[in-house]
Amino acid sequence: MILIVLAVAGICISMYGFSIEQKLKINPEYKPMCDISDRASCTKPIKSPMGKLFGISNTIVGILFYSVMAFFAWIGWYQLVFIGAIGACLISLYLAYILFFRIKTFCLICIVTYAINGALLVVSGMTFL
Repeated sequence: MILIVLAVAGICISMYGFSIEQKLKINPEYKPMCDISDRASCTKPIKSPMGKLFGISNTIVGILFYSVMAFFAWIGWYQLVFIGAIGACLISLYLAYILFFRIKTFCLICIVTYAINGALLVVSGMTFL
């Protein structure tokens, strides 16, 4: 049950990021709640070239990934959730490096997804192993 809750939280935060992305396309001056300052901004990573994976928005990838994780958890395929969480954590480490050292900002949405990925790894590991 905890895995499903984590996956649904990931879906929700990814959908929030996607809504920001869409609003920024309509109005480039839009300031979401997560844009606190120049050093704490979710707009910067969303607008950056690293905001896309193979031309697909990271927010869409997140929605799809967490949906698959929720489905796997729901049907009891904890091994696949664990494998997916390992991959997500590796990607999170890479994206965190990009966020902090190349984009040089703190993104609340990004940090929350990294935490969700870490929690998915721990919980799925405890369930599977």
